[in-house]
Amino acid sequence: PSRGLGDVYKRQLLKRQTAAKEEMIGINEACEILSLAKPTVYALVQANKIPYYQPGKMLKFKRTELMEWMEKTD
Repeated sequence: PSRGLGDVYKRQLLKRQTAAKEEMIGINEACEILSLAKPTVYALVQANKIPYYQPGKMLKFKRTELMEWMEKTD
């Protein structure tokens, strides 16, 4: 059976709400997840090649976005 656009919309909305609730992690945990050194992660942020957030001076990341990014770059 084909899914209606409403279903697709609801799923995307749910996904976004889940992502919004997701806990932000710092640079150290991001380095562990990515198995990369801090200077490498900073370089990726600088080049806008990795998903990140900067509320104020601290860099923040979402674990799921880093995982997705790793899958795409393999």
